[in-house]
Amino acid sequence: MGSPKTFALIGISSALCFMSWNNAKTKQGLSYQNPSSNSNVTYTELKGVRFEPKSALDGLTKEHFRFSSETWEASDGVPVFLRREYCGSTKNAESALRQTEKTALEIFETQTLRNRNRETTGRRIVATFDKEPPQQRVILWTNGQMFYSVESSSFRHALLFEKMFGSL
Repeated sequence: MGSPKTFALIGISSALCFMSWNNAKTKQGLSYQNPSSNSNVTYTELKGVRFEPKSALDGLTKEHFRFSSETWEASDGVPVFLRREYCGSTKNAESALRQTEKTALEIFETQTLRNRNRETTGRRIVATFDKEPPQQRVILWTNGQMFYSVESSSFRHALLFEKMFGSL
């Protein structure tokens, strides 16, 4: 038995109760301008897709940061996985992103994120960690003290989820 990244599970929450609390906590600091419009993916075939929360899991990372792993399902049945880490400071969130970035096999995009006042709020990368095709792309970003990751078997769904994230 190795040392897993998450060593303590606090419990599985009711998805709807958890999500409403979590969204209230996250939206206050989330003035995230989604850079997905720069990506080479169109949303036309995903028009009208909605996302619903299906399950959530809370715990602590080995660094003692609180995290949540959430499963969402698109209205067309495609699952999307969201992970949030509450890092306690902007420096810790950026450090978590850099550590994850070091393990990536390939980085497809890197961007600095800014709020409406053009102040830097975080950084975003799109990367793959898979050695074998098809290489699934993962969207990672920081926003202040928060570190996020979104992944799905469909990159179009992951991008759409990221785009809609602030309003979910």
